[in-house]
Amino acid sequence: MATAENRPGEGEVLLARVMRAFGETGIEEARVRRAIDDAVARGSSAPWRDAYKTLPPFSALFAGAVVPVGAYAVVDYLTASCATMADGMAQMARYFRLVRPDVTIRLSVNQRVARVDFETESRDDWFFDEWTIGITVQRFRASTGREFRLEEARFRRPVDQGGQEARVRAHLGCDAVLGATHGGFSVSSDVWLSPLVLRDERMRDSLEAHADRLLRAHQDETTALRARMRDVVARSLREGDASVQTTAKTLGMTSRTLQRRLAEEGVSHAAIVEEVRAELADRYLDSERLSVTEVAFLLGYSDASAFARAYKRWRGKSPAESRRAR
Repeated sequence: MATAENRPGEGEVLLARVMRAFGETGIEEARVRRAIDDAVARGSSAPWRDAYKTLPPFSALFAGAVVPVGAYAVVDYLTASCATMADGMAQMARYFRLVRPDVTIRLSVNQRVARVDFETESRDDWFFDEWTIGITVQRFRASTGREFRLEEARFRRPVDQGGQEARVRAHLGCDAVLGATHGGFSVSSDVWLSPLVLRDERMRDSLEAHADRLLRAHQDETTALRARMRDVVARSLREGDASVQTTAKTLGMTSRTLQRRLAEEGVSHAAIVEEVRAELADRYLDSERLSVTEVAFLLGYSDASAFARAYKRWRGKSPAESRRAR
């Protein structure tokens, strides 16, 4: 359902899973790896996303459809144990952070149709849309025992350069809507309320409790990382180097890993540095012993004017005005 590396080592496991799925649809692993290597050589900040753009259009849609149940552990089994597709999608939406923390699933239902949207900040992650829709639709086709057609399938891909329209239509039962704001799909209310063949209330309750524990653990881990990072940034600002490389090294991880984990939470290293600077600025300005120039130096600014501009952006007033108001 996603490409996020949510835990140490999970990225390698997921890449292997993706490779196997592509292999089953006829795309050789060597071709995929070459595409990734080429993206890395070009200096891509998101090699897998950019590599996918060089592969056949919608190949992830068909690859996702062959991924076996259980590949996404508790979310897969919890979804399958629900009473109906509606219940299963509600659970998937609730616990999708265990798969991809930076994605929100929106469900909109009326008497005729149910709409599912996968909302993410990335504007051009075509792989995510196609892989996730491929897996989700196939999961519920298997779980309901129905080869249902979609009412609509939405993709952020701007154009199908590879002439795959007929194949996508045959697979999903509808034309692909391209250039959408978010990836997603819609089904009829009849399909939405279909009972699932493996529904098991006791199993569902047990898996839901387990998923709740995992979600709390993930949230605790995220809170702990943010707290540690803020401490590191505060120290690094005083020492004159609050770069992402220095922060990551102090935290015992690579800069790429740190940036990925922050992106999963919808925040960036730069945003946290700004947040810490703003808080420290207020604290330093409380001290009459420090001049504005000294405060600027302690926050890592090259001169007082750069600090003053930043402070006005944060607080709507200059450091001197803020100090007089205290």
